Formats: sequence, C-alpha cells, structure tokens
Amino acid sequence: MTGIKITPTEKGLNIEARNEKFCLSYDERSLPWSDGKKWCEKNGGSLPSLAQLAILYEFFEEINASLREQGKTELSRTFYWSSSEYASTCAWYAYFGRGGQSYTGKFDTKCVRAVAAF
Repeated sequence: MTGIKITPTEKGLNIEARNEKFCLSYDERSLPWSDGKKWCEKNGGSLPSLAQLAILYEFFEEINASLREQGKTELSRTFYWSSSEYASTCAWYAYFGRGGQSYTGKFDTKCVRAVAAF
C-alpha cells in the first residue's frame, strides 16, 4: 500500500492521504498569488494548503501516473502557491524540485492548482 488513494473523476483526482481528502484539478496555471487565488475560485476550488501540497510532493510519481492515464496535465518539478499567507504582501509556496516550503511576495508568479472538498 502506498499510503494514498487516488480516484479519477470528471472534475479532477480525488486524493485521500494522511487524513486529508481533496479533489485536485486537472488543469494548472502560472500566476501571481492573488490572480491564482481568483483562478482557483473561478474553477470551483481554492489554493491548496501547505499540508495538501506536502501530500502532492510526497506522492508526486503516483499522482502524475494517474494524471498521465487520464491524459491530463501532470504536476511539474516547480514552485506551487499555497493558500497560506505569511503577511499581507507574502504567501507560502512549496518547491516540488527538491522539496521544501518558503514564502515570497505575492506578486511573484508560481504555479497554481485548484483543490476542492469531495
């Protein structure tokens, strides 16, 4: 057992791992934080929490295999915005290249994926 359950749906991948349950959108964009937040909301979700991003990083290969099977956009080894704000002008992000989390100005452009409860 890998510690994750991934179920493809019409809207995205339902992911269950480490006491978290969320639907990951099939699409992503590269946007500044506030635009990314709006894009996620427009697509029926929100920016992922740091805990959700940690799950996406931990199970990167398994999630990408499922995305590939669905013919959808795979996760990249890049920077992803989280919903967590550090200050009014900064927010937290996760780096999927080598792992890790940090914060930076919300004006920076990073990838976003919408997540939603299921």
